[in-house]
Amino acid sequence: MPYCPKCKYKYVEGKTICPDCECELVDELDDDVKLSEDTFTNDNSGEDFISNSGKQYITKSDKYKDLHSSSLSLIIVGVLGDIFLILNALDVLPIHFAFEGLSGILFYIVMGALLNVFLIGGIVSLKSAGKIKNEIKSEEDFTSSVINYITDTYTKDSIDEHFSSTDEANLYFEREAFIKKAISDKFGELDEAYLDKLIEDIYQQIFE
Repeated sequence: MPYCPKCKYKYVEGKTICPDCECELVDELDDDVKLSEDTFTNDNSGEDFISNSGKQYITKSDKYKDLHSSSLSLIIVGVLGDIFLILNALDVLPIHFAFEGLSGILFYIVMGALLNVFLIGGIVSLKSAGKIKNEIKSEEDFTSSVINYITDTYTKDSIDEHFSSTDEANLYFEREAFIKKAISDKFGELDEAYLDKLIEDIYQQIFE
């Protein structure tokens, strides 16, 4: 089987030029750099190329929505709670707690402090949400540039011609490994969870 001496990919018999590197293929590579089919798939059906980050990537947009919603909830609870305590302490509301004297004062102090913690936490979270909101467009633009580069540069056939495997399970992981390398070569090292999401989106556009 011929190999590309630059990107180390293995091609089917009959290929003489690597379409990506435009290099002439060679018959053998050194053992320490050869990328054969076993490199893409192993006994665990390609588990080496499944993200080991242990987490699913959450986009800036989704982070903003979640943080903005939770911060507003904390602020509302804090404000309404403080209003309730103040009105109740002034006997405006017909609600009386079973606390009198010093116990009653301590109750209002503790509850007021707790509600203010909610209020302050909500304000801090709202500021953080604002910072994340400013990062949404840059992330979306970068994501679009990565996806557009891969989908404009490669097609299903141009990717599959690198592999001789006909097994769909193995081919799936080989394709993902190819896309991952193409992204890393062009855009450098990215967050593993983010990279996995990019690969998933690109795979769906090209192969599904």
